[in-house]
Amino acid sequence: MIIVGVLGCPNFYLQTFDFEKNEFFISNISSNYLYHGIDWIYTFVDTIYSYDFKVWYFWFMNSIFDSSFDYFFSWYWFFTLSLSSFQLFWSVLLDQYINLSVMKLPYTEDWFKSMLSSKESTLILVYHPELNFIKEAITKEYYFLFLSNIVFSLYELAVPETFYSPIILIPQLLFLVFLAVIFISFYFSYFSTATNEESTVDSDYLVSSLTVEAEKEISSFDDMILGFIVLIYVFGWYFYIHCWSILSMMPELILVFYLFPGLFYIILGVPTFLIYDFGIFFLSYMNGVAKGSVLAVALMFDYIAAIIFYVRILVQSVRLVLMLGTYAGMHDVVLYFSFSQKMFFGAETLWENLNTTAITLDTLSYYMLFTLPGVFIHWIYEILHTFFVVTVQFAAFFAIVFWLYLFLYTFFVIEKQENYLTDKRQFRSNYFKHIYNLK
Repeated sequence: MIIVGVLGCPNFYLQTFDFEKNEFFISNISSNYLYHGIDWIYTFVDTIYSYDFKVWYFWFMNSIFDSSFDYFFSWYWFFTLSLSSFQLFWSVLLDQYINLSVMKLPYTEDWFKSMLSSKESTLILVYHPELNFIKEAITKEYYFLFLSNIVFSLYELAVPETFYSPIILIPQLLFLVFLAVIFISFYFSYFSTATNEESTVDSDYLVSSLTVEAEKEISSFDDMILGFIVLIYVFGWYFYIHCWSILSMMPELILVFYLFPGLFYIILGVPTFLIYDFGIFFLSYMNGVAKGSVLAVALMFDYIAAIIFYVRILVQSVRLVLMLGTYAGMHDVVLYFSFSQKMFFGAETLWENLNTTAITLDTLSYYMLFTLPGVFIHWIYEILHTFFVVTVQFAAFFAIVFWLYLFLYTFFVIEKQENYLTDKRQFRSNYFKHIYNLK
């Protein structure tokens, strides 16, 4: 048996019937060993003096992080096995020492330091539930099936960490913004594209009309850069000046927490900044002369079309919610490898199922023929379901969004442009006919 966390475990218990029959064990054991630890240890040792009580430890537990020989651990090991009258006393000290050796968690941030040194340190599992995964992993790896209970002894470990200086991050950020501006300016520039004589017909009008509208649309993306940076540093998750180092250390945040807010910021920000560029009459300006004689009516219908555009964009977010829900279900299966169908498998995990099954011919045959194939079928279903749902919904989302972009950016311009080219073509045709008639 391994005794872990005697000093601080409220539900500490010994799985031994001789101990449970003892009157001292039936009493309020928690308050006794917490507030009267020395008296409790010696009294309890006297009650179990005739019992052959021993504590087993694994040698490899002390060398998880360091393979060197531990002199302190060896001496306490010797005292625990040799001095039978003080076995429980030495085992308590040894348990605490092993806990500190195993749970070497480097908390270097100021917030963690203040949190661990304050009275609210018991709430750290509320703010950081990931520590439960660490506890579960260590329980399964080192203390599984030994009827022990882990107590986390969190302490400040002075391990030097390397962080990027803000003085280095700011030039990097400015350099990336500069490259983005250069890329947008040259790649989307109308004047840098190769043209021929046929495509340069009425180039003056093209530059003054449709090209200007395209430049306005591209410039609206340029206007978003400063706002995007401000949002990152002011309203971002764990951001401020260390955001880029955190992004480099935890790239999974980019795929989940940063991708979709940034995606919607661009999708909704480009038409919004386009409205900001043109002003309140932007639709009337882009659409040209309205079909009706009343400007207010034309503006009303134009703005209804713009509102419909935003609504259709937001409705497409349902696809992202469905995709994220499917991915979250797959993530739980990957992270825990556990299933909620306890009625089918008889346990939450395969490891628990295998260890709770009596090894007989019938139980082993049932496990190999029904339980294990069911687990693999469920696993394959999760993989294929996630793949198809994420792929289809992702493609449909961007296809419809791009179609809506095309609808917004061409609906108000293409009619005017087509009418102009039609009139110009008709004028050229009439002009050539007139020249032919003169001949």
